[in-house]
Amino acid sequence: MSLTLVFLVGYHGAKEYGFKDYGVSTGLIALMMFFMVIKPSIADFQFQVAFGRFGGSGMISAFFAGIVTIVISNLYFKLHLFEDSVSLPDFLIRWLNQVIPGIIVLVLTTILIYWCNIDLFELITKLFSPLISIGQTYPGFMLCIFIPVFFYSFGINSWFMNPITSPIGLAGITANAAAFEQGLQPTNIYTSNVTFSVIFIGGMGMTLALNIMMLKSRSKRIRKFGQIAMIPSLFNINEPVMYGLPVVWNPIMMIPYLLVSFIVPSLVYLVLTVGFVDIPARAFQMNFLPQPVATFLTNYDFRGVIFWILLFILIYLIYLPFFKVYENQEMKKEAEQGKTDKETAQSGNNIEKEAEKLDDKAEGETEKSGYKAGSETEQSDDKVKKEAEKPNDKNEEDAEDEMIKEGGKNQEPELAMEEFIEETETEIENDYEER
Repeated sequence: MSLTLVFLVGYHGAKEYGFKDYGVSTGLIALMMFFMVIKPSIADFQFQVAFGRFGGSGMISAFFAGIVTIVISNLYFKLHLFEDSVSLPDFLIRWLNQVIPGIIVLVLTTILIYWCNIDLFELITKLFSPLISIGQTYPGFMLCIFIPVFFYSFGINSWFMNPITSPIGLAGITANAAAFEQGLQPTNIYTSNVTFSVIFIGGMGMTLALNIMMLKSRSKRIRKFGQIAMIPSLFNINEPVMYGLPVVWNPIMMIPYLLVSFIVPSLVYLVLTVGFVDIPARAFQMNFLPQPVATFLTNYDFRGVIFWILLFILIYLIYLPFFKVYENQEMKKEAEQGKTDKETAQSGNNIEKEAEKLDDKAEGETEKSGYKAGSETEQSDDKVKKEAEKPNDKNEEDAEDEMIKEGGKNQEPELAMEEFIEETETEIENDYEER
C-alpha cells in the first residue's frame, strides 16, 4: 500500500508542478527515498526491514517521501541548467534531468539517516501524531474539508493542503482498519474514504447536482458546458464545472459552493459520530469511483447509500436558487448578444446593398463614358481617314498628269525620227526617178 502511494505522489506531483515528462522518474526517486526512510539494515549479507512499515503505518512516511521528492525536483527544474545548452544532445539532457534529482535526494537522505543517525520513519510519525489527533475532532475535520474548498473557489488547487490533510486521513484509515481487525469500532472520521465517497459528490464542493442543473439550462452556453463536464463529474472531477460555468471567482455561485461545503461535512460528521452510518474501515482509495457506488463499497452499509441520496437532494436545493439567478443573467447576456449580432448582420446587409447600388451606378457611368468615348473615337478615326484619303487622291491625279507629260516628252523624239526617215526615203526615190 505504501509503495503504491509514494510512487503515485511523486508521479502526479510532477504533473502538477509542470515537469510531467519526468513523472515516472520522479515517482521512482520517491520510491527510492521511501526505502531509505524505513531504514533497512544489512546483517549477515541479508537485507532486513520491519515489514509493518510497508503497510498502513508507513503511509504517512510514504507521503512525506513523495512530497520531499517533488519539492527537490521542482527546485532543480526551476534552475533550467541544461535548457539553453547547444553542445549536449537531447537524450543526454533528459538522462541528466532524471539522474541529478535522484542523486540529490539520495545524498541528503543518506546524510540524515546514516551520518546523523536519525530514524526518519519514527520522527515523521511522532511529528504528525498531534496533528492527527486534532484532525479527527470536529473543528479539525471541518478545517481539513473547508480550507481546500475555500481556496479552490479562487482557483487555488488543494495540493498546497495535501502535506497536512493527507497524513491525517491516511493515519485515520490505518487506525480504523487496525481496530476493525481487532473487532473494535472505528472512530476516525476524517479519512479519504469519507471525503471522496460521501462528502465530495461530483468533486470538491459537491458540484454533481450543479452539473445536472447545467444540462437542463435554458442558456446555450451553460448547457454546452454541462454536457462537456458531465462525464468527469461522475468520476468526481469537477475542473470543467469550476472553470467552465464558472464557479471560480463567480460571486453568485461561490455562495452556495461554500455553503454546501460547510453544511454537508457537518451533517456527515454528526451522522457518523452518532452511528446512523458505519465509519469506513477499509484502507483503499476510491477517489475517482462514481458515487453512490463508492459510498456503499467503503463500508458495505446500505444506510450510507440512503444518506447519500438525502445529501444529494439537499445539495440540489441549496444550489438551485443561486443557479437560477446566474442563469437569468446569462440569458440576458445571450439575448443582448443575439440582438447585437442581428443588428450587426442587418447593418452588414445594408452596407452590402449600398455597395451594390454604388457598384451598379459606377458600372452605368462607366458604360456611358465608354460609349461616348467610343463614339468620339470613331468620329475622330473617320475624320482622320477622310483627311488622309483627300491628299492621296490629289497625289494620284498629279502623278497621272506627270506620267502623261513625261510620256509626251518621251514620244516627241520618236516622231521626229520617223518624219526624218520618211523625208529621206522620199528624196532618194525622187532623185532615182530623175536619173
